[in-house]
Amino acid sequence: MTTNKIILIGLSGAGKTTVAKQIATLLSWKHIDSDQMITEQVGRSPAVIIEEEGESQFRKIEEDFITGIESNQAVISIGGGAFQSPKNRKFLFDQGLVVFLDAPIQSLIERIQNSTSEQKRPLLGLPAEMHDALMNMDAQRRENFLRADLHLFTYNQTPKNIAMTVVKFWMDFKSNQDQLLRYDAVESNALPVSRMLIDNHQFPIWAGVDQLSHLSQLITQISTSRKVYIITDDNIHNLYSEQIATLLEKQKIEHISYIMQAGEDQKNLANVDLIYEWLFENKIERQDLIIAIGGGVVCDLAGYVAATVLRGVKLLSIPTSLLAMTDAAIGGKTAVNLNVGKNLIGVIKQPDAILIDINFLDTLPKRELTEGIAEVIKHAIILDKSLFQIFEQHKNDPSAMMKNKELLLDIIIKSVRIKSMIVSIDPNEKNTRKILNFGHTIGHALEVASEYKSLLHGEAVAIGMVGAVYIAHKLEYISEEVMDSIISIIDSYNLPTSFSGTSIDSVIKHIAFDKKVVNKQVQFILIKDIGVPTVTLLPDTTLIRESLESLQYDK
Repeated sequence: MTTNKIILIGLSGAGKTTVAKQIATLLSWKHIDSDQMITEQVGRSPAVIIEEEGESQFRKIEEDFITGIESNQAVISIGGGAFQSPKNRKFLFDQGLVVFLDAPIQSLIERIQNSTSEQKRPLLGLPAEMHDALMNMDAQRRENFLRADLHLFTYNQTPKNIAMTVVKFWMDFKSNQDQLLRYDAVESNALPVSRMLIDNHQFPIWAGVDQLSHLSQLITQISTSRKVYIITDDNIHNLYSEQIATLLEKQKIEHISYIMQAGEDQKNLANVDLIYEWLFENKIERQDLIIAIGGGVVCDLAGYVAATVLRGVKLLSIPTSLLAMTDAAIGGKTAVNLNVGKNLIGVIKQPDAILIDINFLDTLPKRELTEGIAEVIKHAIILDKSLFQIFEQHKNDPSAMMKNKELLLDIIIKSVRIKSMIVSIDPNEKNTRKILNFGHTIGHALEVASEYKSLLHGEAVAIGMVGAVYIAHKLEYISEEVMDSIISIIDSYNLPTSFSGTSIDSVIKHIAFDKKVVNKQVQFILIKDIGVPTVTLLPDTTLIRESLESLQYDK
């Protein structure tokens, strides 16, 4: 493999050409645009060739041109469909670093519509057809896009910043290419749904059915040690310990387990101390691997331990609840609770891999499966109108949707990608990442005020989202129709929309300890429409109290 080329792939509107020009400038390299190259040498644009001879003939022409590129020190931006060709993929992987530029469908549409380029995009059809066309292309091409060496989300990022990230990664890639696992050599059912790059730390997120069977393979990829420390809870241990032990023993991987009690009240510093003692009693070393297997509590607690013991060891996160799969395990937030508030002590610790196997959901209690839907609905409300529409389509029969593994996996993957995108842009919650707290300001306060006894996390977030849309409506951010549609969706999926047994004064007291408070003003995440979040500082608790009064049914 040579490393004198950087290749950008992705759908139309992802910014391949714009970013490629920036990279070329930074490196003083040549920029090659495959569509432009074809136009110049054939005398007809891709659009004309497709219209006159059909797409299949164009792909043959495109393949000949791409595999014939000989230029050294070049940044190559290729057409969205070119990476579907195995011949093209092999050639481009042999040439250098392959980068997948990704963005939400709506963002792609806006960029295409605002583009000053005269280039026609015949495969996208008329403007009204563009959304469905891009969705279909994404479904067809994403698996191959994810074979790229680097997966970058371009949403809300400047081309220059993206280009600088690529250049930094290329320099490391050039030095360590022999250690790189090229996903083109991995069986398709083991492909990750995302490959995140956060603060120069890249790791895969795998998701699917029967992904646990790849456990040993994944351990080998991320750790040189043959010893792993498993942190789990008693529920998961009773259900899956034998299966996990068999998988590890087949590959002669030594393993030892710490089994904690299940429950949010276990996420505290006392348990952290107990785990530290257990790790040192069993002689943990810095090259060893901690595996978190469980729901949100286990993922948070094990992540915090992995970040702090010996100043940090490797971490593999295996979420077993829907809530953990779509939220808690994604993003690197690790934390423990204090008596005065939730998640007040913690660090950012990105894992070295995440493995999501939806087979775990087969044994998940119905209530816990339902609460997990709250975080997926949250992602839909703040950033993905098309995902929200899926919930609308199935709201009359939500149980059927939950039993449909293919559909359930689809919404999990969509949710994972939404959170991955936001976290990659803002890993330390300085700006964009704050929108993920939609519903959490009231939700967390409800959990603490009720001493974690009456509400699960997802249930509290559901109530918090209802409170947030109430405030958004009162501020005239959203119409009553939008507010009612959101509340209807939350209610139809058997999530609570009100609370009892907890005083409003207690909830407000705990909101004052929220991490998002700025100069004693509560920083609320609200929306101005489905998919349009906004950050609003509330000068006092008047609207919060009013929203809580509307939510409380035992006044």
